[in-house]
Amino acid sequence: MDPVAAAKAFVKDTLSVEFVQDKSDLLNKIVRAFFEKVPFQNISTSILPPEQRFPTEQVVIENGISLKGGLNIHNNWFLKILLEALSYKVDFVAASIAHPPKSNNKRPRRFGNHCAILVRDLGKLGDLHLVDVGSGYPVFKAVPLDHLPYTATDVTLTYRFIEECGQWHSEHKDADSDTWTRFATYDKVALQTSPAEAFKGPVEELFQEDWLVAGVTAVRYPQPGSSAIPDVPDFNRDYDYVLRVVDDKITFRNSSGYTWEEPVPEDQLVPVFQTYFPTVPKDQVQRKVQILSEEAAKRKY
Repeated sequence: MDPVAAAKAFVKDTLSVEFVQDKSDLLNKIVRAFFEKVPFQNISTSILPPEQRFPTEQVVIENGISLKGGLNIHNNWFLKILLEALSYKVDFVAASIAHPPKSNNKRPRRFGNHCAILVRDLGKLGDLHLVDVGSGYPVFKAVPLDHLPYTATDVTLTYRFIEECGQWHSEHKDADSDTWTRFATYDKVALQTSPAEAFKGPVEELFQEDWLVAGVTAVRYPQPGSSAIPDVPDFNRDYDYVLRVVDDKITFRNSSGYTWEEPVPEDQLVPVFQTYFPTVPKDQVQRKVQILSEEAAKRKY
């Protein structure tokens, strides 16, 4: 199957997105389905030796097609390949995460440890939009960079994109105040080099930080009408949801404020992933559990 036919089949058959003529509408449908079907997860990367963690293009394509997902470089790189096959005008832009969750490392981070997709001429000639499906946080629509600030609320997160000092920035609103916290900064220069040339060094550095690879992280965002969430009490299919496993807890929230949480003991990680993140290979989750057990044993001595 040629790349164009394969991309169209993936969108229709795997993402369950019907093609519409409006390219902006189609893009937003693809992005929203991507957040549901392709998890942001650290399992597949963190079980590898550090020198093997930066993916090849073939690994990125395999992870995307299988819905295994991965981290920023995996998910945004795959989506860029998909959109190129669908004739969207797309480039990478380098970015950096300002204050990752659970990280005590406050040193400046190199640009290129994060990336996003710049979409050109989406609505009219010359316009710019940003797509980022690789942060673990929701940005369900392409961000109109010509009309900033842009503010939205997806599930439980209110965020905004602003332009400042020649760069684009995303900020998250604190739940209990009007304070905005800088999350990511995006460069305005479209990159013409390969992902390996542009991002390999900074991403490899990031992949050694404990907040990203030491524990367990998996996130996806079921859409209204989803039937793929078993065993959750009071599940209402009228809402967007976030489904998140972080270390020893699973959390399920919707946009109405409903929250369901349960502890996940280490010996239950495999069945929990098979139930809620079934596209992450079982053998990889088993390997992660083994690594966690070995590291816990070392800490005892």
